[in-house]
Amino acid sequence: NLSYDADVIMHEMTHAFFDNVYNLDPAIDQFGLSGMLYGLNEAIADFIPSHITDDSIIGRHTSKIGGENYLRNLTLTRKCPDYLNGEPHYDGEIISTALWAARSIAPDSELFTKTVFLSLGALNTASSFKDFYEQVIQFTEQAFGSGVSESVKAPFIERNINNCGRIIEVENGYEIKGYIMSAMDIGMSSSIPYEAQFVYNVPQGRELLNVDIYAANYSGSTSEDYVKFYVNIGRPIDFSFEDVKSDYIWVKRAIQIDNPQSGKYYVLPVGDGKGLYYFTFKFTYKEPAPVVNSVDPEELKIGETVEIFNINGENFQAGASVRMPYGITFEDFEVADTNNIFLYNVVVSKDTETGYKSITITNPDNQKTIGKNMLLIIKGNDKCKCDISFECDENCKCDPDCDSGGCSCSIF
Repeated sequence: NLSYDADVIMHEMTHAFFDNVYNLDPAIDQFGLSGMLYGLNEAIADFIPSHITDDSIIGRHTSKIGGENYLRNLTLTRKCPDYLNGEPHYDGEIISTALWAARSIAPDSELFTKTVFLSLGALNTASSFKDFYEQVIQFTEQAFGSGVSESVKAPFIERNINNCGRIIEVENGYEIKGYIMSAMDIGMSSSIPYEAQFVYNVPQGRELLNVDIYAANYSGSTSEDYVKFYVNIGRPIDFSFEDVKSDYIWVKRAIQIDNPQSGKYYVLPVGDGKGLYYFTFKFTYKEPAPVVNSVDPEELKIGETVEIFNINGENFQAGASVRMPYGITFEDFEVADTNNIFLYNVVVSKDTETGYKSITITNPDNQKTIGKNMLLIIKGNDKCKCDISFECDENCKCDPDCDSGGCSCSIF
């Protein structure tokens, strides 16, 4: 009984208002489908009832049909592109949850809601979530001043909406996933591109690039090529129904590229329009292997504790592990940057053997390096020491047996 869920009824009425007042039907252009406008429509249809009722929960009663406590909860945090998948209700939560958080920051929630309506009026059929965010901030500044508008940015930035445009940059190894609608669903009769292009940046010197592609057909076409992935290096995909110009066209498979060209790889998934499809796409390249150049201090004495031990090198990654020679332990460590790892409270036990020792660094991608003979372990002595040529510090004399006579100078 929907009479128990007035917010659901208001949600549908807001759709009618949105559709009739704003000319924001998604369109297909050179970047693909401006499908974020579907999600924006859903976001506004959730935000407005929640603003009117002063309640962040949508569909308490209706959700019980599926055994849930709500349809949507605007107090949650939904980030782009993690929650962006082409399904309008999911996409919409990225915006609606940000609006709900921003509403509590603005000193006048009614006036803030008016700025939301004004922001919608400034958009066009090619707009994205990023465009909407920029308009909200602009109109919020006009309504409240720069101090409030700066504060209102926070929930949008927390959800990465400031970077959620028609082209979205993602990190190495990030898996893109989403749904591509059928042509029938959006009143078209042709191939349908996804709502965003994604960009992977491949630096120079990478030896291997793995591309993992998957596409599932939920209806319609039985072709193996129902989802194609158009890829350009250094420039966005220029989509058109007649001829999509791209450097590569990849379909359902796994690909390995040796010595890949460096640069920005733009990816646009395109369905054949005959069905509803789910896809995943991921670039993964290995970073250069770590290298150990030096350590400081270069020698340690048996039985001593060193507060800070520095390993200097190249290509260290966050999450790298360190293996010291047998008998040497440390309390904690940190990968300070790509060139330095610091070990804290390093203890050299009495069981440690003297001589030159190696240190092993392993990055999270399992690439490792061994810094051979980087560290010298000597027997402990507070006064003097011997090096390999049996030369002592001034006023000291080496004892070749290292256990009697002389100045007890340590040798190995």
